[in-house]
Amino acid sequence: LGLTSIIKNKHILGFSVSEAESADGSTDIEQIIILYAGLAAEQKYDPNTDENVSTYDNEKAASLLEKWPSETESNLRQKAKKLVNENWPIIQVIAAKLLVHKTLESEEIETIIDAIDCGLNPDVELDEYRRMQALLRGTMHKPVRK
Repeated sequence: LGLTSIIKNKHILGFSVSEAESADGSTDIEQIIILYAGLAAEQKYDPNTDENVSTYDNEKAASLLEKWPSETESNLRQKAKKLVNENWPIIQVIAAKLLVHKTLESEEIETIIDAIDCGLNPDVELDEYRRMQALLRGTMHKPVRK
């Protein structure tokens, strides 16, 4: 995942950008599964979620799917659901972080995933990552010496 945000505007409830869509080496099929995974995650969290909340994702997926007549929407939606189910604990942590920070960069998401995969505290690891990035950018206040 690339930049991910829950900041709303009049057209969307939030977004997630795949790094240079398909330039990351993923195939059209993987992109379609990712597009369908957004709705799958929303429906896992709230089974009453209206499918219309993902109109843009559905349109983009349909456009990509036209290139793959051997694939079916139903099959790819099932793969998206499986992906969400297998990664639900990670999705929940990222969602909680988005509620706090509103937007996460791809490196921050990778930090969270790596922390969970290594059995580390994702809160501590994300805070440390952000602290280090602030130091590198020179935006952190240095302590005043007396």
